[in-house]
Amino acid sequence: MALTNNKNVLQWVDEMVALTKPAKVVWIDGSKEQLDALTEEVTSLPEGNHDKMYKLNPDKLPGCLAVTVRNTTYNLLKKEARDQKLFVPLHAQDLPDDGPTLEEQMLHSEALDELFTICDQLRPIDRELLLRYYLDDWKTPQLADHFGYQPGSVRVRLSRARRQVKQRMLESG
Repeated sequence: MALTNNKNVLQWVDEMVALTKPAKVVWIDGSKEQLDALTEEVTSLPEGNHDKMYKLNPDKLPGCLAVTVRNTTYNLLKKEARDQKLFVPLHAQDLPDDGPTLEEQMLHSEALDELFTICDQLRPIDRELLLRYYLDDWKTPQLADHFGYQPGSVRVRLSRARRQVKQRMLESG
């Protein structure tokens, strides 16, 4: 059901549907009910589905969802770092006098970019484990329940993923 009678919009949507061949088209009405239904739909997809999304820690990031596909995870982490003031854009004007210098902030920003790029190269399962462990503050038992692993296996996977990130960071200098 289209939410508009504008012929140009309807024609454009028809062209995009013909071009991209989506499974379905959803007209967003902006209601909380629709948001809740769509959120439930994408978070309840089975593991391994490329459309699956994950709710992030609601205390830290209310209403935020994560996608664990290539490039999207990098952009999400970069946005969160920016939102948490861990990322300082080069055009920042109001820097405190007693804080880090612009050069130090640029180096920190470059290091974060490198970290996100390296994390994006990990296997999706390892990337998601690290994301949930560090950004969502999930503990080993939660991760084990979510992924269907034994807690010891989760610890081993986290250790291996951290080791991969560390090794790749050392290799890149």
